[in-house]
Amino acid sequence: MTSSANTELQQPSTCLLLLLSIRIVYSVGESSEEDFTLVEIYEGEYTLETVRQFDREVDDRVDVAIQCHDSGVPARSTTRNVTVTVRDVNDHAPQFSQVRLI
Repeated sequence: MTSSANTELQQPSTCLLLLLSIRIVYSVGESSEEDFTLVEIYEGEYTLETVRQFDREVDDRVDVAIQCHDSGVPARSTTRNVTVTVRDVNDHAPQFSQVRLI
C-alpha cells in the first residue's frame, strides 16, 4: 500500500510597492468662488476665508461647496457641502441727536 501526502510547494513571492506622488487639489466650487477662498496654511491643511462681507440680516447661513480631486489614474474627485453660519455684528451703531447727554 502506498500512501501519498498532499504537500503544497511554497514559492517565494515578490512584493512590488510602487509609491506615487499624487497631488490632491482642493478648491471652492464655482457657485461659491465670489464668496470664499481656500488658503493653504500647512501642506494639506486649509482655512476657508471670506472674500466679501456678509450681512446676517440678508443671509444667516451660506452654503459652500468644497471640491477635491487628485492626479491619479484614474483621477478621483469628490465634493462636500459646508454650511457657514453668519454672526451678527453691530453694523447699525446708535446715533444721538446731542453730543453730550446729561
